Amino acid sequence: MEPNENKSSINHTGPVSIVHPDSPKPVEQKSINYDDLTFLRICGKGVYGTVYEGTYKGERVAIKNMNLRPSSIRNERKRKRLIEDFQKEATLLSRLEHPNVIHFHGLAATESGFSIVTEFLDGGTLYDLIQTKPFCLTNFNIWSLATDIAKGCHYLHSVHFISSLSWIHF
Repeated sequence: MEPNENKSSINHTGPVSIVHPDSPKPVEQKSINYDDLTFLRICGKGVYGTVYEGTYKGERVAIKNMNLRPSSIRNERKRKRLIEDFQKEATLLSRLEHPNVIHFHGLAATESGFSIVTEFLDGGTLYDLIQTKPFCLTNFNIWSLATDIAKGCHYLHSVHFISSLSWIHF
């Protein structure tokens, strides 16, 4: 769903079961009222959705929108698979809590799609940092980044998250 379109949303907070009309099963996690989201700029765009920098209750967040309008996804089997993958991503993110893993705020459901809301990490991707700003990386920065990544990966492995990643495209 693009910002400023129909903003019908589920108006609950706390653990709830979010059911989209096309959803095969409910997802348990924190529901966010779509009207509480403010969209600032596009960070990235793909075939089935867009990632925005935005705010949620005054905090900077990343908002990953999945557009479920029939005009954007014509193949019904693919549409259902995308919904399942999106909900799986939200469910997995909702179970993670570690300082070196992105914080999940919740999921907003609307009539035309879902939005996953997470912590916003400023500065771009690690790839961009290494490829476009290598001169900014001191040995200490490299050591610090590697240590933080290793701590996050260790946590993900310890909660068996890594084995759940078969659906994520790297």
